[in-house]
Amino acid sequence: MRELGGIMPDWQSLVAIRQWCNNNQVAMHMDGARVWQTTLYYQRSLKEIAALFDSVYASFYKDLNGIFGAALLGEQALVEEARIWARRAGGNPVTLYPEALAARRGIALMNKKMPQFISYAITLGQKLAAESFEIIPESPQAAMFHIKINSDSQSLVNKLLDCAQRTGVMALPLPRAETEKHCICEISIGDQAVQYSPEFWAEHLKACLGE
Repeated sequence: MRELGGIMPDWQSLVAIRQWCNNNQVAMHMDGARVWQTTLYYQRSLKEIAALFDSVYASFYKDLNGIFGAALLGEQALVEEARIWARRAGGNPVTLYPEALAARRGIALMNKKMPQFISYAITLGQKLAAESFEIIPESPQAAMFHIKINSDSQSLVNKLLDCAQRTGVMALPLPRAETEKHCICEISIGDQAVQYSPEFWAEHLKACLGE
């Protein structure tokens, strides 16, 4: 769940929801934009996780670094009806081969890196927490987490941009949410982040914020 910093329901909760859906004849859909990040937390294969759901949306461009596009997985009748509505909504490109090829490449290259990205996120989260930064969740579950900064967004942006000009390093992405007392930045781990040690990012962040 992106808005919660990558927190996932535990497996028992998912099974309970599945059972409720069965009992009440309700279809269960997964917005699986980052489904590739779930296997380490659940200790189950993508096939086992997807099997709980009647349908699954899988993004081609987030974790897989594709160009654009997504796939809808489900029973044939559902997919055929969805195809009609996709066309009515204008989602009918002349050809799908660019996004299909990019997605295939992403699955081959990026999916196998996901355990490394998740492990790095956990280590980085622990390092930042040890430096007294507030991490959400306290122990990352996916290749992402949130960090809460006690600052208004404009002041934080000014510090980040000033630091980037001086050092060539953007210590944090720009804030994605804020309240009167703090703002939230989303840390997303991929090929670029893991080129440097968690200590590298922690030191740059401390220097950027003057801590």
